Amino acid sequence: MEIGGFCGAGRDFGAAFLSSLIAHLGDGPTRLPTVTECFPSHDHPNVQRAVDAYLAADGRSAELTGLSSDAQWAEVTFAQLLAAKGPRSPAPRSSAS
Repeated sequence: MEIGGFCGAGRDFGAAFLSSLIAHLGDGPTRLPTVTECFPSHDHPNVQRAVDAYLAADGRSAELTGLSSDAQWAEVTFAQLLAAKGPRSPAPRSSAS
């Protein structure tokens, strides 16, 4: 998705984000399991190297979508991204294809 994909979405950001997820996943995110993994900050470079190595294989790719939020230091959850309504909703920042 290009930068313009979310820019200007305004209050419709939740719908734009959700339709992008459905296009990527092939199904609604509420029907799929959510998995999380936490790594100590000193392991983040190793995790990045593992992700880079995985994506370097033929036929694999990734799309990075950046988001901003007025939540400042608060954590923004996946559920909040999907709801995306109200004054504390994350706003689209950028997207790279």
